[in-house]
Amino acid sequence: MLLYKNEIESTFEAVHDTVEEIMDQLKLVEALDRQFLLFRINFMLREVLNNAVEHGNAFNEDKLIFIEVKMDGSKLITKVRDEGDGIHLEPSHEHNMDYILRERRRGITLVKQYQFELEVEHTELRITLDLDSVVEEV
Repeated sequence: MLLYKNEIESTFEAVHDTVEEIMDQLKLVEALDRQFLLFRINFMLREVLNNAVEHGNAFNEDKLIFIEVKMDGSKLITKVRDEGDGIHLEPSHEHNMDYILRERRRGITLVKQYQFELEVEHTELRITLDLDSVVEEV
């Protein structure tokens, strides 16, 4: 079931407005009506969309970010694509505290800690949260 689909300009203001719109839609989905899930999803959306603005499109407001959010059975699937040169995810360092606590580039590590699965295909990031296997405490 498609919950949200849009293209936005590459600004943090557009990201904020978009996340608010998406969260309003997600609050209507009974399976997602748990505070800890909504917090994690909000965090994930802000992180990946802000990354698309900053790292993907390099703050170029003429470049767009494409976003789609849908439910597929028990899975919440979010797709984010920008008009940059491609996405490179670093290997997981989830047990290295110095890496996790560094000043920059820790958001994707935290998204993974919140039990989201990330897949990359050039400039598209697919983020999946399986509601059947998610646990409240991580």
